[in-house]
Amino acid sequence: MTKNKIIAVLSISLFIITGYLLISQSTLLTQTFIEENTFPAGTFIAWTCLLSLQLSVYYGFSKIQTSKSLFYLVLNYLLIITISLAFFWGVIGYTLSGNWAFNFNNTDQFMGSQEASFWFWRLIYLLLIIPILSTAVILIHEFILKSSKTKR
Repeated sequence: MTKNKIIAVLSISLFIITGYLLISQSTLLTQTFIEENTFPAGTFIAWTCLLSLQLSVYYGFSKIQTSKSLFYLVLNYLLIITISLAFFWGVIGYTLSGNWAFNFNNTDQFMGSQEASFWFWRLIYLLLIIPILSTAVILIHEFILKSSKTKR
């Protein structure tokens, strides 16, 4: 098994496990991961889930990294950007909210405000939608290529 396949399998496994914990609303989410900073385990689990989703798509389709076609080059750069954003998601969330639990209030300052919450949720949507759409587009692209080859 190649390094990319190992990373893809581990990423998909992590995504499934962390996704299950988030969807099932496990009591583990509310446990404090690091006492000194009141860093909830749910933050770490969500962070892992978002990052593993990006990595599973990036490493799950080998053509994204190896193909020289414009289609795959665009997807390669797009997924590298989302991987970078997912890697820094927790820090970005902390910067926007002012806390590791990502609680937002009605404040006059930007940090912790409803406007900061707006941008925080847009980042989450972006990190969920781009890899899912990328997967769908790749599968459709591959299907069209295969069906056009069989017609010849």
